[in-house]
This record gives sequence, structure tokens and C-alpha cells, in this order.
Amino acid sequence: MKVFPKIWSKLLTCLLFLAAAQGDYVDGKEVLTRAEEVRTLFREQAEKALPVKLRGVVIWQSINPNGSFVIHDGEWGIYVDLFMAIERGVWKAGDVPRSETEVGALVEVEGVSDPGGYAPMILPHRIRRVGTKQLPNAQLVAPELLLSGNNDAQRIMVEGVVQSVTRMNESEIAALTLVVDGNSCQVIFERGSELDTMNLLDSRIRIRGVLLPMFNLRSEVAGMKINCNCAADIDVLKQGLADPFLAPRVSLDQLLPFSPNTAPYHRKVTRGVVTFAKLGDFFFLQDGTRGLRVQSPNLSVKLGDLLEVSGFVATSHTLASLENAVFRSLGLGNLPVPAEVTAGRIMNPSFHQIIQPAVAKEDYSGRLVHLKGKLIKIERNVMNYPTVLLMEAEGHTFQAYAPQLSPLQYSSETSHWQEESELELTGVCELDFKAAESSDNHISISSFHLWLRSPLDVRVISMPSWWTAFRLKLALFGSGLVILLTVTWIGLLRRSLRRRTERFEQVMRSHRDVELEYNAAQRERLRLAVDLHDGIKQHLVAASFRVDAAAGHLYETPAAAAIHLQAVSNTLSRTQTELEECLWGLHTVAEGPPELVNLFRHVVANAEQWPPGSVIVESEGPARPLARDVAGSFVLLFQEAAGNAFRHGKATRIVTNVNYGEEALEIRITDNGTGCDPHLVPGPRTGHFGIDGMKKRMLWLSGSLRITRLASGGMEIHARYPWTPSS
Repeated sequence: MKVFPKIWSKLLTCLLFLAAAQGDYVDGKEVLTRAEEVRTLFREQAEKALPVKLRGVVIWQSINPNGSFVIHDGEWGIYVDLFMAIERGVWKAGDVPRSETEVGALVEVEGVSDPGGYAPMILPHRIRRVGTKQLPNAQLVAPELLLSGNNDAQRIMVEGVVQSVTRMNESEIAALTLVVDGNSCQVIFERGSELDTMNLLDSRIRIRGVLLPMFNLRSEVAGMKINCNCAADIDVLKQGLADPFLAPRVSLDQLLPFSPNTAPYHRKVTRGVVTFAKLGDFFFLQDGTRGLRVQSPNLSVKLGDLLEVSGFVATSHTLASLENAVFRSLGLGNLPVPAEVTAGRIMNPSFHQIIQPAVAKEDYSGRLVHLKGKLIKIERNVMNYPTVLLMEAEGHTFQAYAPQLSPLQYSSETSHWQEESELELTGVCELDFKAAESSDNHISISSFHLWLRSPLDVRVISMPSWWTAFRLKLALFGSGLVILLTVTWIGLLRRSLRRRTERFEQVMRSHRDVELEYNAAQRERLRLAVDLHDGIKQHLVAASFRVDAAAGHLYETPAAAAIHLQAVSNTLSRTQTELEECLWGLHTVAEGPPELVNLFRHVVANAEQWPPGSVIVESEGPARPLARDVAGSFVLLFQEAAGNAFRHGKATRIVTNVNYGEEALEIRITDNGTGCDPHLVPGPRTGHFGIDGMKKRMLWLSGSLRITRLASGGMEIHARYPWTPSS
């Protein structure tokens, strides 16, 4: 008896295990309970707003109210975007106290998945703090893994040299530029006011933070960015120099030479004379034949100043430069004499062939130079002042950037700058490079540009002829405009002429239609006269004769009178039938199908007076449309020919062939009757209008009619109607 409780206990345990294995579901979707499950979603999957329920410790918190934070569930970190959840209406619970999501808080988050800007994240609709927990250890990650972005939202540790410290938007947030194994990494501190920014510059530090890479508009990683919480996330490994000018001194041509013992990412100090300055951005130094670009936001630099500069060597370009530099003045120096060069010499400097083909004896990047060229185009700003001069010399094109001047200076000192002029330019040259070919270690110069210091750096050697490209374009434009107006005027005249022609043609068509209707009415009158005379009138005359004969025998021989009266009845009955045929023929033309062959077949199908199956209609060639009055004339001709064959020729079979030829419409009507000599057929003088009526119909249609007797005894009627342009 004790066995049953054990069985029930095991069964209950199995059911609980299966229920736990199946997981929770919301609206038919399985709830994601691990950060890794969210991280591994494809963007298309994350967009489906899959339900998420996750517990983890907050490892980073935004300083903004209702901001974002990152939680770690013991295995992986995941980004929780509270701000976006509020914007999209996912979060509806009001403001969240910062203490609920502070660093170290153990929280339960319920929400939905979202693809995020770069990596999948969570949009919460419920957040509940359940305690406090120690942060996971930060992992030391190789730079290539940082650049790949795969460690998004993970707590990491890196080492590097601090090359700049800036405040962001006058808030507590501070940004550091950290060089990690030669790669620039941006480090954001939410509580940057705690940092001793001056002592961090040029220091080698170790930081702990959350990797949140910069990304572009295609959701691709675009740079390293690490977000830290406070100063406690920094360990200073080597303090930077308190005085930046105590850094190693080098000449301008020894910024990055080979050395077995060097610290390439720390400050270096050099000196030179300022040859060009773009205030608030950068300036150029020159010492002897070597020039150097220095990036600095300082606004007090002037041409001719002899400066001592302390900065970090930038290695992201082909030629080294200094960034995040500070300087101090050593007084006024002597401006170097501009080097007399040509565009070809700048683009193709001489090399130390014995040492390496990539090492030039001298280069002109950063140097003050003087060269000649032809002004091709002047690019102007919104106020129509020159900004860039596009030059050409020895087959090379280059740009010369005009100095920043006041409107008065531009109007007085640059008015003589004209395209197609020959100019002498003096300015600081800067080279542009294209990718080197690794096979021969050759560095290729792709182009160069000049930085002009003032309008005095531009001297006009020769002015272009009056007939400049601009004036040529203006003349061509004026000529084109005149031609366009002429063509437009001609087009309007042609359009007006076409409209008047169309109205004239419409009037002519109206007159023609009236004439055609009149001719059709005349033909209908003739047909009716012929039908009434040949058929109905003759029957009425015979009936009248029979009535007179019956009246003469009425009293003498009533039996003979009855015979005549019966004949009268038959004649009147036949007259009624022929009158119905005449009216039916008119109805057929008005109500039948539009195509001629189908119209003939319609006549045959509805002609009860013709023996069934005795009339066959055939066609050749593609059908062409006919005017209704023309088709009606052919129907009446067809009825007349068939009727004559049945009445007079005793025919039992009639074949009608309609041939749509290229030049004319031809209709052949043949029968197997007794036939007759067409020359001996009675005409209108004897009261027979049938054949004469058919001939007149074809005459009115500008066609022809031929009637012949076949050798077999039957008759053939051949009607030919030539096509007209309007047919």
C-alpha cells in the first residue's frame, strides 16, 4: 500500500519538470529569460517584440532621468532602453526613480525585444528592484574584438594613453580619447565632474566600463566607445607629465622615426614658424624644408609666430601630424621663402632610389610654395564670395582654398579674379595620397591642394580674352533661348493651323455625311420603287384582273368566279409576303451586325422565304470596316440577286464569296439555276427594275457590276468596290 504514494510523488515531480522545461508563454510567444537569448536574435526576429523576462545586476546607468541602463544576468549583459520604451508607449508606469536602476541594483525587467540601433535590446514595461548585487568582473578584451563590436553591452577592461579630455554640452558628462594599441577609443564618463582631467592627459590608464560601440546609418560598427560610471572605474598606471613641454623634443622630420625604445602614443614637443592658420581648427608649422599640420582649437595663432608645440602624433594619415596640441610662443620668427615649384614636381618628387623608392628626398606637404597655373573655375559661397579656386597646371588639377575675409575685402581685392586667367599662387601645400601598392611599397600621391593666406597670395599674370567661356555660354544660352522661342512660336502656329484644319475637315465631313445620307436615301427610294414595281405592283395588277374576271362570271358561272377569287386571295397573300420581305430587308440593314459577311449570314439565317441551307456565304482576307450606307447597299444587292435566282432561275444553291482584297472589295454571287442571257433581260421600260437597280447601286458607290451566264447554266454576279482612303 505504500508503493502508490511513491508513484504519485514521482509522477508529480515529472509533471513539474516538464512544465518548467516548456517555459512561459505570452500571446503564444515563448518568454525569453536569458540575455544571451535576446543577443542572438536576428534583427527580423527582434522586431517582432518577443516577450522578455530577465533578472540581472545593473552594470551601467545613464545620468539622464528615465534614461537607459545595462543589466548583467551572470552570463551576458544586455541594453535596456527605458527612454525609447516611453517614447513608443511600451512603458506606461510613469517616472522611474534613479535608485531603482542605479549601478549594483538587482532588478527584474519585463518587456519586449527590439533590434536597437546596433544590437538587440529590451524595451521594458515593468521594472522592479529586488536587491543589490556585486558587479561581475571586467574582462580584458583584445582591440580587434572591441573593433568588431561583438562585445556590445559587456563589462570590459582596456588600457591606453589619454590624448584628450573634454566636457560634453556643459554637463557632468566627460569624454576621453583613449588610444588602445594604436586605435582611437572614445570613453564616456556619466559623472565626469569627479575626474581630474588635467592629470589624466598623457597618462596611461586602465578603465572598466561597458562597450557601447558607435554605429552608422546601416547599423554597422563605426568606432569603439566605452561608457563608464565614475572615477572609480579608472586606474592610473603611469601619470602624465604635469608640464606638457617636458615631453621628448623632436624636430619636424623626426616625429615617428624608427626606434627600438619609443612611446608613440605619448606627447612630443617640436617647434616651427606658423605659415598658415585656420583659427579654431588647425595651423601649419615649418622648419627648414619640412612642414607639419597641427590640430588645435586655439584662436591666438598668428602668421610668423615662432611656436613650441606639444601634442600627440596622429598616425591615421599617410603623413604624421599633431593632434590635441598646446603651444607657447617663442616670439616672432622669419617666414620661410616660398619654394618655387611646379605641379609636376609636387606630384612626382625625387626619391632616394638607393634606399627605398618610397622615401622622397624632399616633399612639399605642409610647406609654403609658389607655383603658376590656369584658373578653371571659381566656387563661391552663398554670399557669392570666392571659397575655392579650381586650378590646372601641367595636366594636373588642384584646388586653392581662398582665405576667410570680410565682404569689403572680397569686393575690393578679389574682383579681378576671372576664370581662364593665368595666376601665380603662394600658399601652404598639402598632399593627398591614394592607397599604396604593397608589392613595391610605393606611396602614390593622388593630388594636392593649397591653403591661401590672403588675396595677396594670388597674382594675375594674364587676363583671359573678352570672349571667355562664360560669355560663350551666355551667347549660346541667348541663341538657344531665341531658337527655343522661335520653335515654340512655330509650334503654336502649327497647332493653330492644325486646329483650324481639323475644324475645316469636321465641316467637310459633316457636308459629306449629309451628302452620303442623301444618296443613301435616294438609293433606298430606288430600291423600294424597284421592289414595289417588280413585285407588289405586278401582284396588285394581277389581283385586279382576277377581280374583274370574277365579276364577269359571278352570275353566269359561280364556280368559275370562285376560282378567280381564290387566285386573287393567293396573289394578295404573296403581295403581303413580298411587302414583309421589303420591310425586313430595311430592318436587317439597320439592326444587323456591323461586319459585311456576318450581315449577309444574318440575312440568310432570317430569310424564311429562302430554302434552308441553300445560300452559302464565304469570305477571304482580313475583314475591313464599311460605312453603314455602303454595307446596306451590298445587302440590298445580295437580296435582289438571291431573290432573282430563286424566283426566275429556279436555283437550289447560291454561293456568295466576299473577298477583302488589298485594292478593292469583290463580291461574287453564283447560282445553279437555269440562268438567262443578261443582254435579253427586260429593263425599266417594260417594268423590270431588278438588274437596273443593282447596276445603279454600284454606280453610286463608284464601283462596277458584271453579270454573266455560266457554262453550266447558272448566273454569276460580280460586284467590285474599290477602297478609298476613308474606307
